[in-house]
Amino acid sequence: KRQQMAIKAWQRQLEGREEDAVAWSRVAGLCRDSGLSTQAITFYEAAIRLAPEAVTYREYLGELYHQQGNPTEALKAWRAIIRDPESADQWTQLARILHGRGYSEESLSAWSKAVSTGVTVSTRVEYARQLRESGDPISAIEQLDEAVAATSDSRVRQQILNERLRCLAESGQLETQARQQAQLLAEGAGTAEDWLLLARTEEALNHWTRAASAARMATRLQSNSIEAWTVAARVLERGGQLADASAAWSQIASLDPRNQSSALRRIVTLEQNLGRADNALAAAERLISSGPNSKDSLQFVTEVCFDLKRPDRAVDFLTRAVQGNPADRSARALRADAYARQFRTSDAISDWWVAFELSQGQPEALVAVRALTVLFQRTGRLDELAGRLDALPREEESAIDPVICGVELWKTAGQFGKARAILQTLPQLTTDARLLEEATILSEQLQDFESAAEYQRLQNQLKPSKQGVARLAGLLVRAGKLSPSEAEWMKHGGEFASPQEILGSIDHALEMNLLDDASGLGRRMNERFPNDWECLLRMAVTAWKRGQLDECEQHCDALLALTVESAQIAWRLRKSAESIATVDASETEDTRPGLIRNLERLRQFGRRLHLAGGGTAESRPWAAETFSEARSIATFLKLRRAFDNGDAEQFVADCLTDAEQQGAPTGLRWDCWTSIQALRLVEGRYSSSLMKSAHLVRAVDSDDAHLAWLYSVAHRTDSRFRKTEATPLSDEFLSATVESFERLRKSQPGWLSYTDGLELVIRELSLADSEDRSQELIASIEQSADSIENLQMLFEWSASSGDVSRMLSAAEGLARRVPNSDRSLPWQRRFATAAWHALQQDDQDAV
Repeated sequence: KRQQMAIKAWQRQLEGREEDAVAWSRVAGLCRDSGLSTQAITFYEAAIRLAPEAVTYREYLGELYHQQGNPTEALKAWRAIIRDPESADQWTQLARILHGRGYSEESLSAWSKAVSTGVTVSTRVEYARQLRESGDPISAIEQLDEAVAATSDSRVRQQILNERLRCLAESGQLETQARQQAQLLAEGAGTAEDWLLLARTEEALNHWTRAASAARMATRLQSNSIEAWTVAARVLERGGQLADASAAWSQIASLDPRNQSSALRRIVTLEQNLGRADNALAAAERLISSGPNSKDSLQFVTEVCFDLKRPDRAVDFLTRAVQGNPADRSARALRADAYARQFRTSDAISDWWVAFELSQGQPEALVAVRALTVLFQRTGRLDELAGRLDALPREEESAIDPVICGVELWKTAGQFGKARAILQTLPQLTTDARLLEEATILSEQLQDFESAAEYQRLQNQLKPSKQGVARLAGLLVRAGKLSPSEAEWMKHGGEFASPQEILGSIDHALEMNLLDDASGLGRRMNERFPNDWECLLRMAVTAWKRGQLDECEQHCDALLALTVESAQIAWRLRKSAESIATVDASETEDTRPGLIRNLERLRQFGRRLHLAGGGTAESRPWAAETFSEARSIATFLKLRRAFDNGDAEQFVADCLTDAEQQGAPTGLRWDCWTSIQALRLVEGRYSSSLMKSAHLVRAVDSDDAHLAWLYSVAHRTDSRFRKTEATPLSDEFLSATVESFERLRKSQPGWLSYTDGLELVIRELSLADSEDRSQELIASIEQSADSIENLQMLFEWSASSGDVSRMLSAAEGLARRVPNSDRSLPWQRRFATAAWHALQQDDQDAV
């Protein structure tokens, strides 16, 4: 019924706008977001008929088909973007859309069409980048060569060179390129550009000495080349030649006025690191004298002077800045701070007072008041400062209020009673919202919640707001005038309450163990949104914590009875009822695989229920990120109860039977597997059905499913309290393990780190006496060690087995392929690890 009402409401938006493609697209988006895919497709097609030249509507239609798992129709919708086969722009748009959705092969085909019809240099570089990312760096280099020949812009040529070096590194040709370039230059005189190319190539190989030598040659041949000096300064610094790097940065400062400030900062830092204080101060002098001084530059120079134990020079620099512009408040404040750090309290007070007078608004004035309070406190003269502030004229048009400054003084001094007393003497207190806000804060700090609530009530009368009502409710609770449940219903406006805020309140009540309040709020929300899985989950948790296990199981069953579509519609309808901006619960910045993230959250969830100790603090401790995660938690609670009743194996068997039925949702397989794993992680309880559930999940044939299989194999004998002896896998399960490993090695190599990767497969093959298969697998990986992930995997396995030769080979491969700028893969440490193993084996040549 609600679904039909929503559709009718959206269709009313089209009345009188039947020829407006934008309106049709907007309604289509609403249908799509509510899970009404069929209606959304109809509306998108209507928008396309009205505006056939618009790319956006075809893109959205294809995206919808893509989300439904229908690539044929998605590609058909996207390819319809090409209305003119000779249009490079249209082919480029199509290529970008396909690339963004993971259709790599189709995207490359579209790029090929685009470049054949003529594109810009930047578009060709974009095509080259995708070719490299798709594993074809050679073709990428060909595109880059055409791009560089078509432009004379030095900035663009540098971007092309950067991409070319990445392609050479990934194709394993970087060392060959460097060797050939060096040989050509040795045979005859090269240009500055030739030497600079060699320097960049050697830099990419982390050959700092060779790179510095080539860069120096480039600067000799073209002494006014900013680019050459910049490369020289960079490689000299990375190679540890700090004095020479400083000299190079000095040349840049002279040649490049636009970047003079940043170059001088590098000189100051390098000279400081070299312990050459006088040189550092001389560079700082140049920085200060180079032009108008920003607050950032003055602060930088000040900190350098203090680090060098020369605070007198900091004061000198700041004094010159103040004399150059007496109205510069930031320079005055920095000098006041410098005086204070030297305990020149009188001078500091003088400067801070001037900074206070120069303040352009209340925030700047309060910063000065806080600093002055500390200084006057140091000398025991707080009353004198209070008198000076009290004597200031009170002008209605002034941006600075002396009363607020006086309040800030006593707040900073920690005397909240005095601060509030000042406010209470003002006749305008009850009619000034700003003063009432201060009075509320001070009363809270004095733990006088009853007064704080009264001040907040007066403030709400002057400036009504939802936030003000919520704050008043919270203060009344702390004053003992309301229960949390009553407060929540009050501050959210009763029947007009925001569901998202109520969910947050339920979470708070659960954390505070206010179970009656959590239960009451849950019932009220469930009456309004009976299919809201987030609410049902909280209700199940509340019932569990109250010991009402039958009620908990009823809520779990209600959640598990929801279909994905009905849960999504309910969730969207609830979102549309909210009056605040919210974020989709499925959005996350966590880069781990969804399966690992889900298991970790289940483990934390179980611990929060005090099944095995305390959990970790989170902002939404009882929330599930997705509907599938909520299903896993509900199944987990039911399984936990079954274990207590001694029915666990029967419960798991029933779950697996349901999941094996024809047409059963895939989610049933995942629910059972994740629950078994979570119970193992939380309580160390082991189920003999683990591998059976994993085998059922593996049939889903997704990357997550193959990861689940390897994870199960790795932990099949593991509990939290013991680790029993592993027995060989059956031939079927062993083959499945190798297949899953090969699948992830090609599609998601980074995921293998969660399952011991190669080491796991070798161990299982060894248990099964399949030494030949182990050697074949290792040889296969060595032959295809063309990616960073494979090389890392090979290195880790070689380290665990003590194979120094293979360790060195993998480390050298990493050194060739890891970009010089990538600090996330410390391949240098791999050599140190290999050397340590070689030392244990007394292999001095390897060391």
